[in-house]
Amino acid sequence: MSKKRLVALSGSLRKGSYNTALLHNATDLLGDRAEVRILDIRMPLYDPDLEDAEFAASLAATKAAITDADGVIIASPEYNFSVPGPLKNAIDWLSKPMPSPFDKKPVLFLGASPGAIGTARAKMHLRDIFAGQGAFVHNGPEFNLARAHQAIDGDGRITDEGTRKFLDGCLGGFLEFIDRVG
Repeated sequence: MSKKRLVALSGSLRKGSYNTALLHNATDLLGDRAEVRILDIRMPLYDPDLEDAEFAASLAATKAAITDADGVIIASPEYNFSVPGPLKNAIDWLSKPMPSPFDKKPVLFLGASPGAIGTARAKMHLRDIFAGQGAFVHNGPEFNLARAHQAIDGDGRITDEGTRKFLDGCLGGFLEFIDRVG
């Protein structure tokens, strides 16, 4: 298995985000198996009239990073039983004009939430969204971190070794999935 080039998106803009911390933990666990670049999803609200604006160069660079990557990791919280607005907005921007950079791209969903069931409902919605993008969604095992405020310390590290091992197993499975579908 060769070293993979991955990009990652955090569905949370919050400083101290559990999902951004989850991506940093994933990057550490992947070690020399993959190079991970976390992309910024801060974008204006989707408006096709802005496609020719100053923002266009930044958007094109983000699209190119996704297109050039071997796979995409998305770590997202769940807001009101669904996908956070900033993440959906970024996906809308990135998917236009077609073809989407997610087309035929292996994608892994991770999630962390302070709630008791984690981010299961948001992931169901992400599956629907990415089916429309033509992405190859990795179906499991899934990593869904409930009670993230107890599992991630002040430095952003997952403190439970069993949880870290399970995340590492999910990441390893995703790398194998990339080889199968790539």
